[in-house]
Amino acid sequence: SDYFCEGDKRIGSSKRCDYLCEDGVCIPEPEPKCTDSDDGIDYSVKGKVITENIPGNSGEFEDKCLDSEELMENYCGPGQGYNEGLEVAKVTMYKCPNGCRDGACI
Repeated sequence: SDYFCEGDKRIGSSKRCDYLCEDGVCIPEPEPKCTDSDDGIDYSVKGKVITENIPGNSGEFEDKCLDSEELMENYCGPGQGYNEGLEVAKVTMYKCPNGCRDGACI
């Protein structure tokens, strides 16, 4: 259906305003985004995954050592269910052959 904005309210009209109204202006829906500072699964680099505008999956996820060997590696991967078609934050466990320190394999 078609909307225009009056204040912060959507009112039927010929102008489309599908997501949000703010001060009489239509705000576009923000794009879902997943970024990984170490570009995927890289056990030797401490990375951080940042997800934005993904339902139930938005936030910051840092790679970390669970103990002296076990690494929790975050990366962006395909979503499932209602996030199908989006890149979302995923996690995999990895046993570092030479030990784990400061969120990366030594």
